[in-house]
Amino acid sequence: MTLEDFLDPLISALLLAGIYAAMSAGMTIIYGVMKIVNLAHAGFLMLGAYFAYELFERFHIDPILGAVLALPAFFLFGIAAHWLLVRWLPKSDQPTLPSLLLMFGFWLVLQNVAFLIWHNEDRSITTSYTLTSYHFGDIAISKVRLAVFIAAAISVLPRSTAWTSNGLRWSRSDWERRSPVLRELYWRCCIPSVLTSGGPSSCVRS
Repeated sequence: MTLEDFLDPLISALLLAGIYAAMSAGMTIIYGVMKIVNLAHAGFLMLGAYFAYELFERFHIDPILGAVLALPAFFLFGIAAHWLLVRWLPKSDQPTLPSLLLMFGFWLVLQNVAFLIWHNEDRSITTSYTLTSYHFGDIAISKVRLAVFIAAAISVLPRSTAWTSNGLRWSRSDWERRSPVLRELYWRCCIPSVLTSGGPSSCVRS
């Protein structure tokens, strides 16, 4: 077994792990800060994927640009989910059964709405760079995975640094007592997470 044979799958695994880490960051924030068991997180991810797919199919918009366009669209969707559903949950510093049931039901609604619109057929986006790679000797790095990994790092690292450096580790009761300015700061910090973590699902509670 050569060094290239070892590094090639290792790099691919690291890129994939970074993507999954970014996807889970939003759910971690809402659970850690607001104690909401957001089972609808996957629903936001699914709709984000279909959003980029529809932009590509109907308007021939590159999926990377489509991800950028998803920022304001799904941020507003998260605000709507907050005002219509999440804000009515009882306030608690511990995870509650009502939040679990509410967000699970919301996920079922999103899932079935997606099924009615897009049915159960597999869909994918194929661009000129989908199957291309950067080659460093015998090591190949997928351009798509690398681009998504970089976007994930951009969305996760600054947010994590801001939270730890400013001591933003509050309980839900602490959060409710903070000024509107700090709550607005939280919304602004959540915007980058929309790109890869289903950001609205991490921001629906302020």
